[in-house]
Amino acid sequence: MDNALSSEARQKLIQCLNALPQAQFEEVLYASNPAPGIVPGGQAPQGLRSKALMDWVEGPTGCGPRAFLPILAAYVDLETEAITADVHWLVPYPRNPFFTGREDLLQDMHDTLTRHQRAALTQQNRAALKGLGGIGKTQTAVEYVYRYQSEYQHIFWVKAEPAEELLTGYSNIAQALQLPGYDPTDRPAVVGLVNRWFEANEGWLLVVDNADDLKSVRQYLPLKGAGHLLLTTRAQALGDIAHPLEVNKMEVEEGTLFLLRRARLLSEEAE
Repeated sequence: MDNALSSEARQKLIQCLNALPQAQFEEVLYASNPAPGIVPGGQAPQGLRSKALMDWVEGPTGCGPRAFLPILAAYVDLETEAITADVHWLVPYPRNPFFTGREDLLQDMHDTLTRHQRAALTQQNRAALKGLGGIGKTQTAVEYVYRYQSEYQHIFWVKAEPAEELLTGYSNIAQALQLPGYDPTDRPAVVGLVNRWFEANEGWLLVVDNADDLKSVRQYLPLKGAGHLLLTTRAQALGDIAHPLEVNKMEVEEGTLFLLRRARLLSEEAE
């Protein structure tokens, strides 16, 4: 699903950026985190910088409009509903500009989740990144979300552990969706409310991070619906909960590229 900005919405955002005091523009720029050199320095006209920033936001390496709008909305009174046209984005992490490799894994994730686009939620559109702690499961999920965000209308991210975090995540989803009957004091009921929305809607991606205790987590997951479910877990035996995708250690070449980019000794686009 393509959520590109209309020309009118893009122009409105550029105008908002142009109207910001320079200090606030720099804060928006910092929070958006484009690679060095994408946006001209502070000596350039702000109109030129605003256009460059929006070009990046909407481009293939940018953070995407849905991630950018909340950043700008902290400084400008945006009517984001009109701009996003019923789009929801609850992702707590920015895109990692130094992410390197995992291309085959990212493609496998996409193939697994999209194999049956219109089917009810089955194992075919549930994937789980499994592997040791600290091996890169969460960062790979973050990269997937940003890389394929244009294919979804709603993207939600919840942390599975501790259980209180998972309930908070579902409560945040219910608030974002403005679900009728939402009661923040009745969190178990909120889970059912949110899952009924998942089951009745399409075009969504739910990421459940750190789902290590699958027996406990399973009771919170939507059982059906034309959406995609992505887990990250250290569990090795997944049963029928999701299609397993192993996250292995980086190859030496990938690790070297990552370190060079992180040290800014190599451009982020270099291969």
